[in-house]
Amino acid sequence: MSQVLPAATLEPDQQRRAAYLYTLFVAPCCWRQSVAVHRSEAALHVRTEIDGAVQAGRSDAEIKEALIQEYGHGILMNPEGIRGFVVYTVPYLALTVGLLLVIVWMKKRRYSTLVRDLPPFPMQNATGLPDVEFEEDFV
Repeated sequence: MSQVLPAATLEPDQQRRAAYLYTLFVAPCCWRQSVAVHRSEAALHVRTEIDGAVQAGRSDAEIKEALIQEYGHGILMNPEGIRGFVVYTVPYLALTVGLLLVIVWMKKRRYSTLVRDLPPFPMQNATGLPDVEFEEDFV
């Protein structure tokens, strides 16, 4: 993306497209805000690169690929591929597993409290039971 043109030369449709593209990328100075809202020199440079690429007629995919080549995958606001899976799925999985572990722990604790609070059960002696035989005619 060596060709850089000022944003004022963009037509209204190109300005809307460039504004949309600004929201797809993170400012490479702090990696926290999109270049659409960040007010740093680095964010301004990325916006200028996007404007130049839009003015040159490059597609969104070409612009995206060029910025990834220059800054790495960290430039994307929404990670793709396995990075996106890790960012968006792992926290929910960890939360679910944590909740299940807490539920299991609470049930075990409740059960042990109930068993501890039960009165002792008297064991009957098995030798004190009468020896009863059934007659076959009874059936």
